[in-house]
Amino acid sequence: MMTVVRILLVGAVLLVSACRGGSERASQSEKAGAPLPPSTSSPTSAAPGGSEAPAVELQRFRIGRAVGSDGLAAEETDVYKAGDSVNVTFRIAHAPVDSQAMVVFKKLPDQKIGEERKALNPGTGDVAFASGETRRWSPGDYRVDMYLVHNTETRLLGTHDFKIAGTR
Repeated sequence: MMTVVRILLVGAVLLVSACRGGSERASQSEKAGAPLPPSTSSPTSAAPGGSEAPAVELQRFRIGRAVGSDGLAAEETDVYKAGDSVNVTFRIAHAPVDSQAMVVFKKLPDQKIGEERKALNPGTGDVAFASGETRRWSPGDYRVDMYLVHNTETRLLGTHDFKIAGTR
């Protein structure tokens, strides 16, 4: 008897979930801060096995004074001297097709120093940025903001703070 009750309860839960799933999924994707759809033709398409496709995420972040032969930031540190190159590399996993990455360098609390956009590597989603000329950057606290840009939407994926301490 208990087994029959459990089977009926599970069936009822699945039936209610199936009936509500489409409209609930659409309203969730319209909310601010909702993950961008993955590289598929439909934001609600399921991954193999019936599960939702994975959300866009920032991976393999590195920051350093140089770029290694593998294309990743090297000589990793959070303290630089004015004149050092600040190199930022990361991967954006599950990004929609034709997405770009953008970084914004700021002197804290909120003075924008520079901004750059680049297309993601189509095979991996990897991207690399360099701060450019830092000789004129005064000592203090800085931040790099990392964004995903797709169509008209720009979404912050992460931030990283670092320091400029003196000159070279």
